Amino acid sequence: MATLVLTTIGTAVGGPIGGAIGAMLGQAVDARIFAPPGRKGPRLSDLRVQTSSYGTAIPRILGRMRVSGTVIWATDLVEHRNRSGGGKGRPSVTNYSYSASFAVALSSRTIADVGRIWAEGNIFRGQDGAFKSPTGFRLYTGDEDQAVDPLIASAEGLANCPAYRGIAYAVFEDMDLSSFGNRIPSLSFEVIGGGGALRLSDVLVDALDGPSMAAVSPAIEGAVQLGATRRDSANELLRLIGVQRDAATGAWAVGESEAVVTAIGSAASTDANERERVHYAATLKRPVQIALGCYDPSRDFQSTVQVARVAGGDGAIERIDLAIAASAGAAKAIVSTLAGAAAQASVVRERPSGFAALGVSMGARVLIDESAARMIERKIEGAQIYLKLDETPLLIWHDAGNGDGGRSISAPDLTIGSSVGHLLDLPSWGEGASGLSGGLAIAVAGTDAGWRSAVVEVSASATAPPTVIGSAIATPVLGTVAAVASTAQSALIDTVGWIDVDLLRGDMALTNASDADLLAGANLAMAGGELFQFGHAEPLGSGRWRLSRLLRGRIGTEDAMTVTASGQDFTLIDAASLLSIPSVVGLNGVGAGGVVTVSGQGDSTALALPIPSGGRAFRPLCPVHLRHAWADDGALTLSWIRRSRIGFVWRDGVDAPLDERMEYYRIGVAAGAMASEFAADTPATTFSPAQIALWRAAAATITINIRQAGESAESLPLTATIAI
Repeated sequence: MATLVLTTIGTAVGGPIGGAIGAMLGQAVDARIFAPPGRKGPRLSDLRVQTSSYGTAIPRILGRMRVSGTVIWATDLVEHRNRSGGGKGRPSVTNYSYSASFAVALSSRTIADVGRIWAEGNIFRGQDGAFKSPTGFRLYTGDEDQAVDPLIASAEGLANCPAYRGIAYAVFEDMDLSSFGNRIPSLSFEVIGGGGALRLSDVLVDALDGPSMAAVSPAIEGAVQLGATRRDSANELLRLIGVQRDAATGAWAVGESEAVVTAIGSAASTDANERERVHYAATLKRPVQIALGCYDPSRDFQSTVQVARVAGGDGAIERIDLAIAASAGAAKAIVSTLAGAAAQASVVRERPSGFAALGVSMGARVLIDESAARMIERKIEGAQIYLKLDETPLLIWHDAGNGDGGRSISAPDLTIGSSVGHLLDLPSWGEGASGLSGGLAIAVAGTDAGWRSAVVEVSASATAPPTVIGSAIATPVLGTVAAVASTAQSALIDTVGWIDVDLLRGDMALTNASDADLLAGANLAMAGGELFQFGHAEPLGSGRWRLSRLLRGRIGTEDAMTVTASGQDFTLIDAASLLSIPSVVGLNGVGAGGVVTVSGQGDSTALALPIPSGGRAFRPLCPVHLRHAWADDGALTLSWIRRSRIGFVWRDGVDAPLDERMEYYRIGVAAGAMASEFAADTPATTFSPAQIALWRAAAATITINIRQAGESAESLPLTATIAI
């Protein structure tokens, strides 16, 4: 349009010469206005975000690459309800969890496999192929004969379900969304395209669909083609590598080679203007440096930039982004090659040639007067043929560079391992004890650091059906007792004895605590049936720790001090991670003979833990401080101090409150073969002189056993021997 307008105006103003000038200006304006939009390759950010929009291009993966993919099918969230508790007067708790099923398209080209998978930037599927949280998974590699996915077919109907042949995609079935805020997480996949070693020129060969490779280029890990067409995605590579046509066969070849050159003669000319055209040249301005952006596989495919300076460059910095995965050395080799080529003079000449040039295809390298160049344009003016020749030198690729990708913080790929569980028979100690209540509880952890949780079930007997009671999370520290140096008494801090423990994993650790912290409940642990605290933890190496400055037999477990020995379970008490085992499941009592089953994601078989006899939480505490006094008439008076499970926090300095409905004691007396039993409702009793005489006739001493009777069980006995 501008050509017509300016030509008309120029002719009216300046005649034929003005019309020619107007036509030239109009052509320049039209070229700017009506020029087709510039083509761009994929940006590095295009591969980071998972999409689910209509019309989104599905990438074409070569080699090994990390892509986010496109969600092509999904179900609504599925709600799961889990009811736990409700026994022995405890309220029931209903927990809700959610899952979803969906499919993600990965590549429009056949792939070999999928390696690691990231969810929200964290490893979701590790290098070993194990998932970090529960999900079903199926991979379709994009074969032309792949079958319909059964889950999608069952949801949509077989008639409405495509097989997505030619598209590689992954199906996640019933993925647990608890770790992702009950929504489908943003996933990215390490896609393995297969096909052996990959070079930069191979990507261009695949994009142009047919030409053979004529030049060697640097090795890369992978590449992705993402554009409206396959050729659109190759624009940047065409600019870097280029293609060359064989004049003899007409076949295109990726790269350029001195071997594919056609010699044509130049045309003789005596006209001065034509001689001037022979010497016409345009020298391109060179950048001061070239920066190449790509993905680094050694840094979990994070983007990286390698820079090379252009010798003699005086222009702006040139930034090139390629959707390829290359090591720092390979990326440095590519950008160094480009910088070396840019440092050489790039000249375009227009030269007259003979009629032999009519038989040469565009893009072919020709030889005119011993000067080889690539033909980029041909014009015929009367009887003269002019060729525009690009004399840019051939790229000489560097094999490798000394690039440095820098340090990266990658998401850890932690293996899950198998579950390890400790059943704890905890005493009931009421208020002020780390937020815990007594009873049977389980502490669970994994043999590897990737372990997160496990489903816990309880059966009233070995043959009874199990009942799910909840999900156990990882307990910070588990282990076993390796050695015990001494058995101290429970009323003082033991500064001499020690307990060695072997922790379950090397990443588990213990910390010190001051005396004030100990009195506040810090570093409470259980070994066997004994609760104790430690003030100092010393690592001995190989996962073994020595615990010293001990408070033994805590919370009424002093009876277990003498039986704490090597090989017993060691658990650092953490209220948040312990899962209480209800005393009643349904209508069946859970006690000795019952079974607790732990099923973690990494367990090939469920861990079964038989419930032993115990029930410390139901027992009153053993009485202490037995005293005896003889009266003048020969009567014997016994007195003792009762203890209370709700009195460990001594706030007001008065006697601890009673933790049973009534105070009642059973007193057993053995004198030789004679055994007697008495009852008392106060912490004292008196035996008459006649009773003492009977015992004295049977033996020289009597053995006293005093138990406090509770609503559900009796305490352990307070035992003493008295000479009579």
